[in-house]
Amino acid sequence: MKFVSLITATSFLSASLAIPTKRQTGAPNAQQVEDAINSWFNDVTNVNSFLNSAPTLSSANIGQASMNALVSANDEPNELMILAALGPALGADGQNAVTLLMETFLNVPSSLQNIIDNPQDGDNQFTKTQLQQINGARCCNVLPALDKLWPASAAAAGIANPQPTVPRPDACTNGDTIC
Repeated sequence: MKFVSLITATSFLSASLAIPTKRQTGAPNAQQVEDAINSWFNDVTNVNSFLNSAPTLSSANIGQASMNALVSANDEPNELMILAALGPALGADGQNAVTLLMETFLNVPSSLQNIIDNPQDGDNQFTKTQLQQINGARCCNVLPALDKLWPASAAAAGIANPQPTVPRPDACTNGDTIC
């Protein structure tokens, strides 16, 4: 009897912990879309800042800088879920961008985590490889997908002046990353 009670209590506790306190139902409103785009813009800018400075960082500093970038990179899927909830209103380009982002998002956090787990100087080959993987994923997939998703989301929500462009790290614009 005690075993059954314990199982029942554990199941109830697990189920109650899994229930979200605030759940998005239906498509987001214009303010939620605008907030998601602006937050995502800030996340992209923070990760770009890390990518631009990482090659010059010492092993003593790169771990913390990577952790800061990882917080931003891990926040991006939250914004994606908000914008993805617009569904067919995104149009084909917007929906294709959502699919691509869902398929590629894990690449950036995993490489950032590798740097955190094994901090080396920014000019060390291990670090260079991780940065190349991040820049490749972002320059060739993530950021171009945002070029389509943000305007599609803004249009679907009736936002007149969305973020003008998706910011790029130096590696996307200086020829270091070829797509």
